[in-house]
Amino acid sequence: STTQSVADGAAGSGIGQSITNAFLKLYLGLVSFLKSILPDSGIFRLPPSTMAFTAIAVPLTIVAVAAVVYFQRGREAQYNIHFTAAQEAGQIAETKTDPQEQRLSWEATLLHLNNAEIYMSTDESQELRLQAQGVVDTLDVIERLDFRPAIIDQLDETTQIIRLIVRDDGLYMLNGTDGVVGRAVLTDEGYLLDTTFQCGPGPYGGFIVGSLVDIAAMPPGNDLKATILGIDANGNLLHCIPGEIPVATPLEPPDINWGSPTKITVDDNDLYVLDPQTNAVWIYRGMDVSQAPRLFF
Repeated sequence: STTQSVADGAAGSGIGQSITNAFLKLYLGLVSFLKSILPDSGIFRLPPSTMAFTAIAVPLTIVAVAAVVYFQRGREAQYNIHFTAAQEAGQIAETKTDPQEQRLSWEATLLHLNNAEIYMSTDESQELRLQAQGVVDTLDVIERLDFRPAIIDQLDETTQIIRLIVRDDGLYMLNGTDGVVGRAVLTDEGYLLDTTFQCGPGPYGGFIVGSLVDIAAMPPGNDLKATILGIDANGNLLHCIPGEIPVATPLEPPDINWGSPTKITVDDNDLYVLDPQTNAVWIYRGMDVSQAPRLFF
């Protein structure tokens, strides 16, 4: 009720005033004690407002420090509770011989470790996690692989790799965003981008090549020393050569002309071109692109 609320407010106000008065008395007592042992008492001639502020600020600071200590110790205590439970579950698991019971006990260990590491992670918790996860993986016939970024350099956030080719001389990546091929060379730390490599749309020797839609690895020892072959949607090929300017070559179109080539591959020195728009795969025997292709199927 309203009467009860007023009464509670008055009581709360009275309690707060009592606490403030108590801290003020404590502060004045402390000042009186320091005056008796310090040679210069002038430093304690403070205005009443400053004394009142100090009487409130000091206990609040003490409470804040105490809260920090409490939460730190509280987190450690919670960690110890869950980590002890994890250790006990692991000890039980080591006594089991039935695979299903082993799994349940080790999974319980992992669950307790998850709860413990909400509060903190230690060398002991990580070591127990490796042991528990290793046993569960063995029971599930799982071999975990160590994955890490292949490219040392940061790729642009707009990059969308739609085709990857790995060769002895490097890693080639077709970016679907701009139709440009990037090259990275292998180092001890990983693949490092080759900023000198050129392989993308543009004018080359009187031919205009559009955005590349697919790439294929070129056979070793080819006349142009190209490592990668690209194609645009108009049937133009681009031979990309590390350290040199690419060479463009237009494909001789089939009798029914191109629809929209989308894929290429090179096999046994023959070039295959997929054209979904005409529902056909065309083949250039011996990579002779100056002659019209044959219908493969």
